[in-house]
Amino acid sequence: MKAVPQFGYEVRMTPKEAFAAYKKTLLSPGLTVSQMESAEREFFASVDPTLRDQYVEPLDRMVELLPTLGFGKATTLVRSAVSLAYMTGHTTRPLDAIAAKLVNVIRAGRRFIDAVSDASDLDEEAEPGPEDLIVGPVAVPEAWWRRFGEDDAEAVWAFRNLDAWLNALASLVVRDRAARLNVRERSEVSAEILTLCGVLPAADKLRSIVLSPDREVFRVIHFPTKRVFDVELDQVGINFELHVLLLAQLAAPLGLRRPPQHSIDVTTGAEDRPNPPDVEGTWEFFKGSALRSLFERRAPGVDQRIWNEGIPWDIQPHQGTRLIVAAPASARSTWGAGRAHFESKPSAKLVAELSEHEATRLIEQLTLSATP
Repeated sequence: MKAVPQFGYEVRMTPKEAFAAYKKTLLSPGLTVSQMESAEREFFASVDPTLRDQYVEPLDRMVELLPTLGFGKATTLVRSAVSLAYMTGHTTRPLDAIAAKLVNVIRAGRRFIDAVSDASDLDEEAEPGPEDLIVGPVAVPEAWWRRFGEDDAEAVWAFRNLDAWLNALASLVVRDRAARLNVRERSEVSAEILTLCGVLPAADKLRSIVLSPDREVFRVIHFPTKRVFDVELDQVGINFELHVLLLAQLAAPLGLRRPPQHSIDVTTGAEDRPNPPDVEGTWEFFKGSALRSLFERRAPGVDQRIWNEGIPWDIQPHQGTRLIVAAPASARSTWGAGRAHFESKPSAKLVAELSEHEATRLIEQLTLSATP
């Protein structure tokens, strides 16, 4: 039990009692957002991490309660469930309930997004006001969304809560492999999240975390030397990280300059700096289909590039293995070292180098199959 300060004196509450009080508040009618957040804070003020096993039952009760709540109260509860799941180590326990509710929240929120997309009276160039809702490039004026909410309040509520849902799930999967893989296997959830990408940054963030490599081997063709390497990647969230980590692994065998150690440490999460150092681009990455252009000294097409802003999941596989062609950078570029997701631990490990015969055969196959 943990002492909880209330009304000037301390009340000792067990985990079950603390959740009972939290639940009672959540089920009260007419709660404001601030009151729900206050109830959440009071519950977690009572949490004693040394009694983690005693919070499994409150976690299960949260999971049972989640489907019965409206979007506003459910948003508060899902944050609590995610925090308890991580604290107790039962990271996949709430995912069935979270996934089912999240699909409903996204579908309702999409009604608002679609209405904004179809509207002819919204100006993409307008400066956003303090109460405007941001949908992709559009700032939706308060008067517009309130008028829409008179006919579909659920859609507005869902949209306004989407960021919180996506960020809550992201905070769990970024820290736990089992949860990450569990969500990845849920095709319905992944498909719904994809519909929000490009509209809500939180959706792009969650997708890049869920689909980050899970100790997956990538094949790298170093075009200048025609050498081919297999590199195992784990939890790399964006190709900026990929650039640094591949160079760190391949600099020695290729006789290249390795990135500064502090740049590597900031990228892997071994070190954190408020002002991370700049990284200088050494390579440009291309798909295998770019090899013919590179051999013919032609600039590969835009669609043949692998952009640093992309994610490793979107790199095309060749015979089941994602493949990267690394060519010297054609122009100087720099960016701040770091990682896309603060709590992630991106890593790369050189696994093997193909023999000269295997490398030559692979490059010939890719070059011959490339469209002129």
